[in-house]
Amino acid sequence: MIWTDEQKKAISGCGNLLISAAAGSGKTAVLTERIARLTAQGASIGDFLVVTFTRAAADEMKKRIGQRLMALSYECSDKAVKSHLQAQALESHNAHISTLHSFCTDLLRRHFHEADLDPAFRVADESEAYVMRLDARDAMLEQSFSSDRIGTQALIDLFGGETGFISAVESIYSYMFSRPEPFGWLSGAVERYNRGAEELKKSDEIKSLIDNAHAELDSAISELIHARDCTENIKVCSVIDDDMMQLRALTLIKDYDKYREAASAVKFKRLDGWPRGTPEEDKRAAKDAHDLAKKLVKDHAENFGRSLEECAAQLNSLYPVMKALYVYLIGFHEAYTSIKETAGVIDYSDMEHRTLKALSDERIAQEYRDRFKYIFVDEYQDSNPVQERILDAVKRGDNLFLVGDVKQSIYSFRLADPTLFMDKYYRYDGLAGGRIDLNVNFRSSSKVIGAVNEVFSHIMNRNTGGIEYDASAALVMGRSGCLGGAELHLIDLDGSEDDDQIEGDEINDAQTLGRDEMEALAAARRIIELISNEMLEDKSTGEKRPYRYSDFVVLLRNNRLASVWLKALAMEGIPAYAEHNGGSYESIEVRVFINLLRVVDNRHQDIPLLSVLRSQIGGFTMDELIWLRTHSRGKTFYEAMTQSAGQDGLLADKIKRFTAKLDTWSKKANLYSVDELIGAILEDTGYYLIVSALPGGEQRCANLDALCERAASFSRSSRNGLHSFISFIDKVSDNVSLGASQSIGANVVRIMTVHRSKGLEFPAVILGGTGSSFRFIRELRQSSVLCDGKFGIGILALKGNIRIRTIYRSAIEAAAYKKQLAEEMRLLYVAMTRAMDRIIMIGGIRGAEKKLAALDKPLTDGAINKSKSFLDWILLVLMNTANGNSFRRRLGMTGIAGNCIIDGFWYNAKAFALSNLDMEQDAFEEWASAEIDIYDGRYDDTFTWEYPYRDDTLIPSKLTVSQLSGELRELSPAPKFMHDGMPVSSAERGKAAHLLMQRIKIQTHDRDSVRNEIHRLCEEGYLEERLARSINVESIVGFFNSELGKRLISSVKVLREREFNYRADAGIVFGIGQGGKFMLQGMIDCCFIEDGEWVIIDYKTDYVAVDQPPEEVAMKHQKQLDLYSKSLCALTGINVKERYVHLLFTGNSVRV
Repeated sequence: MIWTDEQKKAISGCGNLLISAAAGSGKTAVLTERIARLTAQGASIGDFLVVTFTRAAADEMKKRIGQRLMALSYECSDKAVKSHLQAQALESHNAHISTLHSFCTDLLRRHFHEADLDPAFRVADESEAYVMRLDARDAMLEQSFSSDRIGTQALIDLFGGETGFISAVESIYSYMFSRPEPFGWLSGAVERYNRGAEELKKSDEIKSLIDNAHAELDSAISELIHARDCTENIKVCSVIDDDMMQLRALTLIKDYDKYREAASAVKFKRLDGWPRGTPEEDKRAAKDAHDLAKKLVKDHAENFGRSLEECAAQLNSLYPVMKALYVYLIGFHEAYTSIKETAGVIDYSDMEHRTLKALSDERIAQEYRDRFKYIFVDEYQDSNPVQERILDAVKRGDNLFLVGDVKQSIYSFRLADPTLFMDKYYRYDGLAGGRIDLNVNFRSSSKVIGAVNEVFSHIMNRNTGGIEYDASAALVMGRSGCLGGAELHLIDLDGSEDDDQIEGDEINDAQTLGRDEMEALAAARRIIELISNEMLEDKSTGEKRPYRYSDFVVLLRNNRLASVWLKALAMEGIPAYAEHNGGSYESIEVRVFINLLRVVDNRHQDIPLLSVLRSQIGGFTMDELIWLRTHSRGKTFYEAMTQSAGQDGLLADKIKRFTAKLDTWSKKANLYSVDELIGAILEDTGYYLIVSALPGGEQRCANLDALCERAASFSRSSRNGLHSFISFIDKVSDNVSLGASQSIGANVVRIMTVHRSKGLEFPAVILGGTGSSFRFIRELRQSSVLCDGKFGIGILALKGNIRIRTIYRSAIEAAAYKKQLAEEMRLLYVAMTRAMDRIIMIGGIRGAEKKLAALDKPLTDGAINKSKSFLDWILLVLMNTANGNSFRRRLGMTGIAGNCIIDGFWYNAKAFALSNLDMEQDAFEEWASAEIDIYDGRYDDTFTWEYPYRDDTLIPSKLTVSQLSGELRELSPAPKFMHDGMPVSSAERGKAAHLLMQRIKIQTHDRDSVRNEIHRLCEEGYLEERLARSINVESIVGFFNSELGKRLISSVKVLREREFNYRADAGIVFGIGQGGKFMLQGMIDCCFIEDGEWVIIDYKTDYVAVDQPPEEVAMKHQKQLDLYSKSLCALTGINVKERYVHLLFTGNSVRV
């Protein structure tokens, strides 16, 4: 093999080495060769500790090392060396090449006493550990409520309810165990809430907020500089210069309170001075930059709205809550640990932390330092701080060989910390260690490499992606003679084409398609084009051949849209396969087999039984099942079968054979372990052989194997029995994936997530959903808790209806946003670098022309950091390079000089329509007439049969109080963007007053305080100015000064917008059904406790005529108040003594 100069350095270099290996650079080959060369120089295979990311990677590396050692032995003429190499090759399968968790397990088994472990311990798999955490959670909640019901409920309410609280606990608990000292980190995070203003002033959080604000100001200044360069108007330039001067002045301020005061004092001049008739296009750059500066300073003034004294007071008010949370987490940990100890298991976190504990014994640490002369770590960028501490404990001074690529670090959800890699990347300068960059790519075509470099050289740097995409990071072509292709297919969701270019039916169909369907159809048509017209250079043979379906993979950000793509590809006649969200639990063969286990456990379950009977296991036809159902009504299906089994005929014999098998399996279930039972049933039914013969049989068998492995793991646990196993499967199926590797043998288009594609390569990659917004943006804002190794815990506390966003929360959220955005960028890098021959990127956006026109400006860090999707980044690059010239010409812009690497295609939304599968009207009528003529009445009894529980089918599964009482919300008379300039309707006035009552501070009010509250809601974006002006201030003041308002103010507990879900009795509510239940949902506007009982207030916007008694209007809502009362009483166990309807139109409060 011919090695590059950098690869040679990595193979033969000495001392600690960090190998930054870009995608497709042959890092595994280099790692293997280095081990082989060291062995040839006299090292033993037992001298190496090699840590890989997966077991599959470890097995593959053992195989490669063994083969390479044997090959070297054939090349060697020295008999002693030859013998040594062959001996080590034979020992390669025993080499210490494993995942870090396997290394930890071996260490703990050897030193179980020092790790305080039972020598017979075993490692719980993810599913078993998840169920144990559920048990610990339930036990801890019960214990907390028993010991302090009021305190526990207050803690839960602070996180918005039980769901938010449980999510917060799980997030903190998972994160703390990614830290080397979990309880020390947790204690420190809690104590941060006990700081004073002076201590807060010097904190890392404040520095981070100031630095982040300065970075945003710098980006805004860059926009202003560009705007100034785009205009020669002296007056406009003067305003822009003034904007820059004020922003630059803010960047010089390092003190929090001084920055707060300065930001609030900034006044912007009015931007005008253009001559009459100046085109809007000529104004756009200046207006956009000026507006951005104004908005940014306004946001900063709001974000820095509290003084440090006020921030410290707010934090201190939450300190008791954080201490209670600390106590709860300690209790949860103890409960979880107790459950694991009883079962004799440890989880993966225990494995790491107990290994660290054992290695704190210097004697044990020295044992492993003496044992391993060389330590190799693959995929080092995916390590966490605990794993780093373990490696530090066993390393020598100069024996580390770390391989990875921080640009491919995409596992933050597994709490990987890429900053560990980055620290060494910038620190290994020849003193602490050496850094070698491998960037010659042997995987991809020149167009793919060019596209990757073009995109990331513009968007990835230390401020945006954590690493500078410079010459040392950029990919270099290592595969000769392959041009390949790089494409962007842009779908304008709002565009239009000439109607004479599109058929009328196609227009109607296109209007029903969403963005995702259009993207999938664009991909389908491109696949068909390439298979029909293009040739692919086969990397393995070097020869040209036609494309096959299996050459294509569709990569999506997540599997949520996989079903949409499957359907669209199928409609275009393209075979495709996608792994299910729930892993193999969702595959049809596993679901059928689990249903069979359900039937063995309990035969009186109609749906599982029917699915088994219709499968290859049962072998019943649909006609047979219909006959059984119609001839035995009012019974379970199994009872219908046993009744028919007593008759003569083929069907009866079939039923007898099936029920006899069920009898046999039920007996075995009492004697066998679950995995033994599954093996016996698979053997009895031949199901494994049956599914292997189906399309995708290899994958189907792998799915069943995964189920068998999960059953074997369950059988080794303390739990046992078939019923327990089914309950276990039900608990974990929605939260834990049942792993089975994806089949790659069939000639189908594969659909998978970008995460799943890591480490793989494909001839043609289709990157779909590029226009979808990053989900983390919303998740960060809504998450009840965020954790950070440096800043601790930032909670989003809920007091009443107000969410409390502390300064810690703001600092952690800003840091998390930057980290998540960098990870999204790395995900894009991973997706694009999977392609060997061709990368096809597809995305749809609304307002494409306007959006692209706005990108005609310098590409700044600010623009990169404000991007909300992959497509935003790609378009930023295209519109700033020659790659976007086809788009620029379409928009009437001047082209940019340079080479075009990424081909751009622009589509109109109306160009997409699903294939028309409808039957023509004439053909349908002809078919229907013929069928009617030959019908002999054989199914009359079937079609006239009436279901005996028909009333129950009228009961909805879920209903809101508003639907039930007939009080549905009115639709807004116009979209929001059309409201400006329109008169405020009565419905809008009522809505505005209603919103104010939900969010106004509960206190005695006068006109000024109400107006201040209205102003606050406008500033926070809850109220539009035009609606705010319509609110009757006197009415609001009157309510809070009324007897009912005073009672509300004096209450010790007030709830507003109280959502509820209540299992209501259909017989009571509807007067029908036989004891059926349905889910009643609703929201109570306001309720408060008085003398130990509830008082409910419902705000209504009804119009009240001059001569109409308010009582008459209020009584129309009695049914709704009745439902509120029943639900509130049932859910809280507290009686409702009074209900009031408060009429916002008149200000009257009426008791109903």
